[in-house]
Amino acid sequence: MFDKRDGLKCDTQKGDLLEHLDNDLVRIAKILLNFKGNLKIHSDVLRKLSDNIEYLKHLKLNNLEIQKINNIRKLLSMIKENHKKFN
Repeated sequence: MFDKRDGLKCDTQKGDLLEHLDNDLVRIAKILLNFKGNLKIHSDVLRKLSDNIEYLKHLKLNNLEIQKINNIRKLLSMIKENHKKFN
């Protein structure tokens, strides 16, 4: 009916299974911690890129404002020249 050898073998198999599961869980935990670290690094890089994009947008707006001012100056110069010609 109950063979001690089979019971021992079954216990050993269960022990091995639990040990393998424990090892697998340890490896999964290491992988997840590594992933978490990489995710933080990538998140920081993306945040810096976003900040740089906002800065570049601000510079672009400044450049557009400078172009508008330069165009206004040119227009004023043309008006002055034309005014001199008619006076």
